[in-house]
Amino acid sequence: MNVLVLGGTQFIGRAIVQELLNRKHTVTIFHRGKTNADLFPECAHILGDRNTDLALADTQEWDEIVDVSCYYPDQARAAAKLRTRHFTFISTISVYDIKDAEVPLTEQTKISDGEEGTEMTAASYGPLKVRCEEILREAFPDALGIVRPGIVFGPHDHTGRFPYWVSRLDQFDEILVPDVLNQPMQWVHVADLAEFTVHVGERRLVGTWNTIRPTISFGALLDEIRAQVGRKHELVLASLEELATQEVKPWSDLPLVFPDGERHPMFKFDPKHAESAGLQHRSVAKTVESTLKWCRTEDFAANFKGGMPRETETAVLTKLKAKA
Repeated sequence: MNVLVLGGTQFIGRAIVQELLNRKHTVTIFHRGKTNADLFPECAHILGDRNTDLALADTQEWDEIVDVSCYYPDQARAAAKLRTRHFTFISTISVYDIKDAEVPLTEQTKISDGEEGTEMTAASYGPLKVRCEEILREAFPDALGIVRPGIVFGPHDHTGRFPYWVSRLDQFDEILVPDVLNQPMQWVHVADLAEFTVHVGERRLVGTWNTIRPTISFGALLDEIRAQVGRKHELVLASLEELATQEVKPWSDLPLVFPDGERHPMFKFDPKHAESAGLQHRSVAKTVESTLKWCRTEDFAANFKGGMPRETETAVLTKLKAKA
């Protein structure tokens, strides 16, 4: 295929481009030239800001367009003007209205109302993506695949969510851990997401798929990391209430953790529909292994951001132990 990727140099887009190249497709990447601009010299590159310059990519009718970087309705409208035989849109499971939703969640779960806008917040992220889906569905009614990933794990993760736990357990013995070890966890490995996305485009599949693996517990995930890093850890467990007294916040300071019950439905998706369409899952061990390998590179050391600084964690550990 002759494929155009909109945003293909960071994390998810990077993995999709690599998978396309692995399968011998011809790839053109439209990007700003600001993030990992030296990647993929074997590809054609069109440099521009998609908010103003996307017409530069309208050079032909593409066999496939993969849109990784569309977050706002106006961006979707511009993409809808491009010519292609098939369009794959990377959306998100955040489109669902999970409040009071029955679990497990599926593609039939109610989605939020779509919103127009040009500013993203935690509250508007999902509704903006809903509106983008609506616009693209109108433009490509018989040629649109919508891929809705859960939280994405794997190498080159600029969000720092999963790498926080992998790197922290790899580097230190004494670790602050929220006492929510039974919290459900779901994710999709970035390479599994890339493989499925390319699969959708190759077969010109039309539909919507929640790309996410089956649930395990937060504690089981930590256990696998600990087994692979080979250190003798002292996990200092603290309740979310205790952590709040130390001004430690779930999710921002301690990634992947929510207050009890809050947003837990987002970790209770049924992946069967995507699996029936071809989604495959790397094992938990392989997910940890690939992320750990990256966490031990200079690239990770130079670019990692996420979670609380080690100095803050050490200070909280000292206070908690003094109160014990």
